[in-house]
Amino acid sequence: MNDIIWICALALLFAICAYHRLSILKTSAVTAVLLIFGTITGHFSFLSWCVYVLVFAVLGNINLRQRYLSKRLLAFYKRISPAMSTTEQEAIDAGTVWWDGQLFSGQPDWYKLHSVKKPILTNEEQAFLDGPTEELCKMVSDYDVA
Repeated sequence: MNDIIWICALALLFAICAYHRLSILKTSAVTAVLLIFGTITGHFSFLSWCVYVLVFAVLGNINLRQRYLSKRLLAFYKRISPAMSTTEQEAIDAGTVWWDGQLFSGQPDWYKLHSVKKPILTNEEQAFLDGPTEELCKMVSDYDVA
């Protein structure tokens, strides 16, 4: 039972490091601290340290990681991913995603959004809203639309 708790703690540690986007060096240091504590309490053995050294030796070395891990994972991903549609290609070719990209990445810059000036309608647009659009809204019942 204790082994399961330690494995869950290790998985939680990796999740926290990934969430905070820690570098591989910092993640290996934090993992080493947990392994030291686990070794002192008798829950991790020499085998755990061998796995730790092997994993972080490969992940920490850029050349090894690219040659043996990244290249193969990218080739696998290219094989299983669907072809890009024309709509997706046009969206990519159109340019940047501006603030929406920040929003979907989980780190929006709210100050950038709030600094955008409020658009002002032209006289023609305002007349359209005040005239035909207002008339249409008067003709439609809210209860009938719902």
